[in-house]
Amino acid sequence: MHIRDKLDLLRAVMETAGVDAYLIFGTDPHQSEYPAAYWKTREWISGFSGSAGTVVITRDQACLWVDFRYYLQAEQEVEGSGYTLFKQGCPDVQEPLPWLKGTLKRGNVLGFCKAEVSLDQFRKFTAELGEKDIACTAVNDLLDGIWKDRPPLPCNEIYEIPLSYVGVSREDKLELIRRRMREHEARWHILSTLDDIAWVLNVRGRDIPYNPLALSHLFVGLEETCLCIDERKLPDSICFDDSITVVPYEDAASYLAGILEHSPGRVLLDSRRTSMFLAEQIPESCPTTDEPNVTTLAKAKKHDRELAGMEAVHLQDGAALVSFLCWLDREGTSCGLTEVTAAEKLLEYRMQREGFIQESFKGIFGFRDHGAVVHYSAAESTAYTLEGRGLMIIDTGGQYWGGTTDVTRTIVFGEPTEEEIRNYTLVLKGHLQLAATPFPAGTRGIQLEALAKSFLWQERKNYGHGTGHGIGHMLCVHEGPASISARFIDVPIESGMIFSDEPGLYIPGAYGIRIENLIAAEPAGDGGFGDFLKWKVLTKCPYERNLINVSLLSASERRYVDGYHQGVLEELTPLLTEDQQEWLQEKTAPLLKQ
Repeated sequence: MHIRDKLDLLRAVMETAGVDAYLIFGTDPHQSEYPAAYWKTREWISGFSGSAGTVVITRDQACLWVDFRYYLQAEQEVEGSGYTLFKQGCPDVQEPLPWLKGTLKRGNVLGFCKAEVSLDQFRKFTAELGEKDIACTAVNDLLDGIWKDRPPLPCNEIYEIPLSYVGVSREDKLELIRRRMREHEARWHILSTLDDIAWVLNVRGRDIPYNPLALSHLFVGLEETCLCIDERKLPDSICFDDSITVVPYEDAASYLAGILEHSPGRVLLDSRRTSMFLAEQIPESCPTTDEPNVTTLAKAKKHDRELAGMEAVHLQDGAALVSFLCWLDREGTSCGLTEVTAAEKLLEYRMQREGFIQESFKGIFGFRDHGAVVHYSAAESTAYTLEGRGLMIIDTGGQYWGGTTDVTRTIVFGEPTEEEIRNYTLVLKGHLQLAATPFPAGTRGIQLEALAKSFLWQERKNYGHGTGHGIGHMLCVHEGPASISARFIDVPIESGMIFSDEPGLYIPGAYGIRIENLIAAEPAGDGGFGDFLKWKVLTKCPYERNLINVSLLSASERRYVDGYHQGVLEELTPLLTEDQQEWLQEKTAPLLKQ
């Protein structure tokens, strides 16, 4: 079915429902960044396959908003579909809410799918649009009746993570939640975010590609807990104690209404992470306290066993990546390799490593101008063959027993240009400066962003994505609550948090550059001005020597790169073949000897 035909069908349903505009965030009842196929509503109605964007359909317009990461991708995917593309962050481009406020008329109705829209989003739109007498309504999914080949909800078994990997039992994690509930005098706490639920229960799932999660809701009471999940997902090997009641996933809303009726009390919830689907079940007799999920910060501060696991899996992942890069350098370019088959080859090497489970996201192999598409996704029909000269971004990761990885390297085929070398070196300098700079305890990520961008800024260059995202332990490759970005997030970086360090530079129509390591915050001592933190680099993979202009590096930067490379060589050598060891020795030789 063509996108224009889908829009016609949706507009007919909108008219029947009394809705003048319909807003689609493209998420699910859990506010997931990457939803299961059943909930990929934004992609189905627009053709845009990126992981972030907002769709608004009115009686005569179809609009898509995307940020910097997806400008080029969205242009290509919605071309000819009848959509108007709004590039968020560009001058004079309105966000969806002010656009709706200026476009809709008094008396119009804006509809949301109640399972997709969060309580916080619904409140904001209702307050703003109410000023113009524009109503907001949360309705049942309007696509449900017209999406005839909609994938079913996934139903895959969950599995348990041994205590040796996580360090804290689910009983202790539930007690942590209850202590916070008592502080707020709350009787219940609603958890719908899938990674939080997986973390609390020490289980993982297989419902969403790359993300080891299971569709579920968790209602934590002071004495009892309710897990809403399809019972077919529970293997006999997992035994919850009697305090955890299991009810069907599809009964979550009605069960929540029932327990609040029979055991009323204050409800602790995060309005940004709770859908209207559940929020509308809370009666007026049950007051609410709106706070970030108790688990979010606790999950971000990794236990010692989680940190040890993350270090161990980065050795395995580094060995896989070095093995692949050695093969690519010596054999790969002579066998008609494409962006797609290169990704498959790297996966083969990862599958050989101890503890590997699956990829942590769909890998990005962007050759030449494809590398300028920040979240490029190669397909058989459009993938480049890796032949001739050019830069390629390789952004990949793995899920292992013990941790999660995410690493990016930019490599060059043939002789690089002076411009490419200079730009790579500027990106590298920012990458190194962030990783090498200690900072006071209590520092927010926004305060560190300029460290990674300053060398690019000096030449009036920039990139539009965040510099660092949190990462989960055997969980999502993107994890909150903190980040290293231009967004002000009032959450300090604390010891045990793990972030990416990934500055980049993108030249549309030509090439992209990105360098990414994972870095863990750890104590750096007190120099007389309070406690400081520093970064421990987890990723083990050499930088692209052929793209480094050593004369642009300071003496301390050269020492840092040489020290990092020496550590990579020493730690990975036992995991490699003799041929791979020889290749790695060449790639990690001191810079001034190149």
